[in-house]
Amino acid sequence: MFLLLLSLQGSPALAASPCASYAQVYGARPTGAVLAAKRRIIHQTALREGVDPHALEAIAMVETGIRPAIGGDCEIGPFQIMPFWAKEFGLSSPWYFWDLQTAATAAARIYRAGWDRWRPQYAAVGRNVNLDKAGFKPSTLDRATFASMSYNWGSAAKSFSKADNLTTVHIPKVTCRYAVRFQQELAQARKHP
Repeated sequence: MFLLLLSLQGSPALAASPCASYAQVYGARPTGAVLAAKRRIIHQTALREGVDPHALEAIAMVETGIRPAIGGDCEIGPFQIMPFWAKEFGLSSPWYFWDLQTAATAAARIYRAGWDRWRPQYAAVGRNVNLDKAGFKPSTLDRATFASMSYNWGSAAKSFSKADNLTTVHIPKVTCRYAVRFQQELAQARKHP
């Protein structure tokens, strides 16, 4: 099925949402011992990759609730990683992102890349009109939320660095909502040891 999905990505008829007809989350939201085991895998992977375990957990919760899924743009796995990343990480198939540990490793590295692109002036984005409309509460953007926005919208650093005014720079609505949800999930993740 996945080869079919990848072959469809180039089809003009499906250009807007290549995997929309296959997009879904698979399985119930994990609870109890299953959730604890998945959190352990995510946290151990985050520590090994040098990122905040709670931030990586928050990304998985925002993306899928730590469940395997296929997204409308062919994102795959519990961290909704785009298929092109498989090649970047030396994987022979994007299906490896279905595995929680593999996906967590890739997600940690993508998140870390956003973290590394942080500039102190990006804090002003916290007063951005688009974020405000999405319900973003802080008046300054923190580095962790910026990295999550970069995870969701790869052009964040580029757009922010070129902006004349960070309070009015265009941020996609989906990324604004993502930032709000990330902060909510991060607060929840930090309540757990």
